Amino acid sequence: MSTDDVFVPAHRTFTLRDLMRPQEGGARCHRVPYPMVAALLFAVPALGASRAALREWIATIAGKERADGRVMGDTSKAQLAPARSSADTEAARHLLEASARWADHAPVAALSVAENQRDATAAVACARRASIACSRPPGAAVWPSDLPCSGAGGM
Repeated sequence: MSTDDVFVPAHRTFTLRDLMRPQEGGARCHRVPYPMVAALLFAVPALGASRAALREWIATIAGKERADGRVMGDTSKAQLAPARSSADTEAARHLLEASARWADHAPVAALSVAENQRDATAAVACARRASIACSRPPGAAVWPSDLPCSGAGGM
């Protein structure tokens, strides 16, 4: 973001250098190095997207009929999609919740920063798999393009 001709008081600004340097003696949110929490800021929306994809997929498939008159969601192969998606979504949620707790309470050290970055990255991978599971369920030779997440494979 950039602005022109806007006054911002000095006490409301900081440099990237300041952001990267924890403030000793301050509140926990000021003592944690930015890299320990930065990945969380980007990972949480991926979790929200995978939850939405699953909700929409289930709502759409529930009553959609196949060409042969059967309900799409009644096949065992189609039921694997929401099962896999919900498992990956929950795995992402657990990783991010643990990562947030770690940022709030763990000792600040290079290893804890690296572990938080690793877990947030793994959570995004789980969320991506969850969205992909809703885009093309196993066994579907032709999957309608009007379904939610039909293009998620390119996420």
